[in-house]
Amino acid sequence: AQYDKDQFNWHLALKNGQQIDAQFVIFASGPLHVPQIPQIKGIEKFKGEVFHSSQWNHKYNLNQKNVASIGTGGSAIQYIPEIAAKVKNLYVLQRTPAWVIPRDERAYNTLDKKLFQRFEWFRKLHRARLYWSNESRVVPIVKPQIMKYGQKLAEAFIKFQVKDQQTAKKLIPDYVMGCKRILISNKYFPTFNRDNVELITDAIQEITEDSIITKDGKARQIDCLIYGTGFITDPRIYLKSFDCYGENGLELKQAWKDGAESYYGVITKGFPNLFQLLGPNTVLGHNSVIFMIESQVNYILQLIQMVQKTQTQAVVVKAEIQDQFNEKVQKQLEGTVWQSGCVSWYQQDGGKNFALWPTYTWKFWLETRKLNPSDFRLLGNKQKLQAKSQAA
Repeated sequence: AQYDKDQFNWHLALKNGQQIDAQFVIFASGPLHVPQIPQIKGIEKFKGEVFHSSQWNHKYNLNQKNVASIGTGGSAIQYIPEIAAKVKNLYVLQRTPAWVIPRDERAYNTLDKKLFQRFEWFRKLHRARLYWSNESRVVPIVKPQIMKYGQKLAEAFIKFQVKDQQTAKKLIPDYVMGCKRILISNKYFPTFNRDNVELITDAIQEITEDSIITKDGKARQIDCLIYGTGFITDPRIYLKSFDCYGENGLELKQAWKDGAESYYGVITKGFPNLFQLLGPNTVLGHNSVIFMIESQVNYILQLIQMVQKTQTQAVVVKAEIQDQFNEKVQKQLEGTVWQSGCVSWYQQDGGKNFALWPTYTWKFWLETRKLNPSDFRLLGNKQKLQAKSQAA
């Protein structure tokens, strides 16, 4: 992707050789799409099936297979309970336990359905309850002194759901709840009550043709290895798959070499007419990112409309405005549980949190509901450009 400062548009070169010119470009790929594949000694020797949770091999039959699953994050807690009943043995290899809280779920009864169908206000009331109950979860995150009470309840939840107390002890994290992503499930912990499921906390030493060997020297025969190891989230790494050049040949990876920054996760200084959804510091640790995406789409539409109404060609955020915004974001992150000392995918090397929105989502909605034109530079007079083109 290369910005043309004379034509005020983007030249996109696709991998199939196709060329596209576009006035506006939107990155809507999201931050969770490049699989994190661990480097394990001997993996090339393994003759069984291997796949990442995001690249699931649905043709492979897991029934009565010996399966090892690496990782206990957001992906793993979803598939582990589902495959446990199918496999012969399931070995769950855990490096760091996760805080998992109960999921608020139930079947909707006939009366609920009739009320939803008949009354719009009832649907809106229900959706408001869902939103505000999730929104309230940010309070103990930004006020860690409150989190210790929630953490005790979460610890009790683990001990209640896991019968073997030695196993329960291994499943209790040693970091402040919320420092890493808080997970939600009613099925995950009870899975460890099954006779065919083993929690393994010893590190992996190597893989052989048919086994996984841990540091304690114990070998477990396996037919299948599943990576529940999450994703590469640092934009400086996952953007390596393509080059993106903005004003004056500025490369996006170079612009973000000290950490990904933008303005409301939507627009980055030096890159006119290039927009992003769920960009830096707009992912959430407590509520629905769809709400954030909807706010960002609205903001992008306002930017495009501003360009059209002013008879200009391009828009870019002013450098000082973006810098002030990011200073404010990083200051708001100080003192939150996200910065309490653990290492998470929210952070880049060095500890800077490049991923999360540091406060309430309603504040993001409020701040992006109407853009401030003075925050941006408008480029290219449309009429002058047309006259120049006709003269040529």
